Amino acid sequence: MKLTNFRGQILQEVMPRKIDLIDKKILYILSQNCRVSNTALAKVLKIKREVAAYRIKQLLNDKIINGFFTFVNQRKLGFQIFKVFIKLVRVSDENKIIEELLDKKEVTIIGTCSGSFDLYFNITARSLEEFDDILNGIIQKNSHLIREYVILNIMREDSTGGSIVVGSHEETLKLLEINETKGSTFYKEFNQQQGIRSKELKISDLDEIDKKILLMLRFNARATLKEISEKVDITPNAVKTRMSRLVNDGVIKTFMPMLSYSTLGYQWYMIFLNLVGVPESKPHSYFKQHPNTLWSIKCIGPWNYQVSVFAKDNLEFHKVLDEIRNEFKDNITYFNSIMIFNQFKFEPRIE
Repeated sequence: MKLTNFRGQILQEVMPRKIDLIDKKILYILSQNCRVSNTALAKVLKIKREVAAYRIKQLLNDKIINGFFTFVNQRKLGFQIFKVFIKLVRVSDENKIIEELLDKKEVTIIGTCSGSFDLYFNITARSLEEFDDILNGIIQKNSHLIREYVILNIMREDSTGGSIVVGSHEETLKLLEINETKGSTFYKEFNQQQGIRSKELKISDLDEIDKKILLMLRFNARATLKEISEKVDITPNAVKTRMSRLVNDGVIKTFMPMLSYSTLGYQWYMIFLNLVGVPESKPHSYFKQHPNTLWSIKCIGPWNYQVSVFAKDNLEFHKVLDEIRNEFKDNITYFNSIMIFNQFKFEPRIE
């Protein structure tokens, strides 16, 4: 089976690796902004720059980091995003559907799971009509394999950081804060971006050079301005100006390492919540500060929130679930959860 750049949990046959506190701090800092320079990283960790570079290289060699990607807000590019969950008649048929989906550019994420569903995928479309055509083609061709399916319309996606590797102690996290002003980390622009909800609704007008920059950064988020400039044939300063605008406009939401948490002994779960009578800012803030919740999605469908939780085992997962249920005890009308196994495709659509 052909696999694309990001593979999520596929390294399950690998024994969990032990890493020391410095490696954990490196993973946390890179999860906040992976374009941070080795010099700034070394300074906050009180190690040599060469040591920081070597440790990142080792984390890559050990497949704990599987590269670096740019989290692009596809809605700002004029796309609508739909997540489809499928319950199969026979789980053994999942490969037939996955093989069909892998080559569709509109299908940007594919994964397998257990619980209420067996398979999920994202369709990124220009319109409801395009989405309807794509989904109907998939469902009709595989109707004999599918028992039922559920659709979520994704309104907002947020990475909540990687504090799970170091814990959520406020003092520890504060000591690891970096606000690099030199280079091309764009900390200032990211700080200005925080909390600006209206920008998320306005589609950005990008030209071909902007798209080429995004395509290069998509799975190479630590590319230097010089490397990018050579590919798109403009000056490094022009690249920096364009990237600054893309961050400021909310097209680029963050730069992140592609981490395989399974190599660190974590299992991936999804929790679906239907919350009523609560402002959007409350769950967003809660999930952002909780160390085990690494992604949160605001959506329309049977549930209005989907949260990715990483835990060492079922006991820890149920502890996290109980914490969430207690936090929103007056707001939850329905919840569900599944366990994620493999992620076979992660390829955000740029054009």
